[in-house]
Amino acid sequence: MSNSPYTAIARLLRPQGRKGELLADLLTDFPERFETTSSVLLENAAGEPTPATVEGHWFPVGRNAGRVVLKLSGIDSINDAETLQGKLVLVPDTERVALAEDRVWIADLIGCELYH
Repeated sequence: MSNSPYTAIARLLRPQGRKGELLADLLTDFPERFETTSSVLLENAAGEPTPATVEGHWFPVGRNAGRVVLKLSGIDSINDAETLQGKLVLVPDTERVALAEDRVWIADLIGCELYH
């Protein structure tokens, strides 16, 4: 099993617009989770999770389709957003989307022994 108690749901790429929004790669098969997720964690400089609040989100079309744009509380400028480039957006494993009975999280398989 994975040693981390967190699951990455997005990676922040770069500022999007002038008001601190961030374009992010989705790392989840459940992008609709952003409809109900307002509390997330971001890696700090030491790689440890720190709380952040999602004020809003939208899914772009065109060349950035398949990604998400996030507006985080307290990130109000391009300069603010640039400090978060490359950071992972995390949720506690206890808040992962429930999977069907015959499905497992890949992270839960890491370190397992397989027999055939």
